[in-house]
Amino acid sequence: TVFHLLYSVKTLDELVFWAEIEELRSLHRNIVAEYHMTEKFPDYLGPKLTESFREGRITPDQINCLLLEYQKTVDISEMRLFVCGPPKMIELFDRNVDIKCDFEKWW
Repeated sequence: TVFHLLYSVKTLDELVFWAEIEELRSLHRNIVAEYHMTEKFPDYLGPKLTESFREGRITPDQINCLLLEYQKTVDISEMRLFVCGPPKMIELFDRNVDIKCDFEKWW
């Protein structure tokens, strides 16, 4: 089973549990993490870290592209998408992602 985390924050300071996630990634090859920052991320992160960082929000199109990639190797009907965020974001993903979304509304 592959766990693919897409984690979006405004700034680097809001990226809680980053060290813990990275430790899990180093111990388990089946954990993938991508970090999205809606404000420009600092240049001091360096090339090694910026491989996991993306600028901008996570979009349904990005998730659908990931699904196309995973579809080459796994049965995506077995995949689950868990979305946590503001209600408008959850509704956007629920309507526009090609697999069923589970979600938690916390806003």
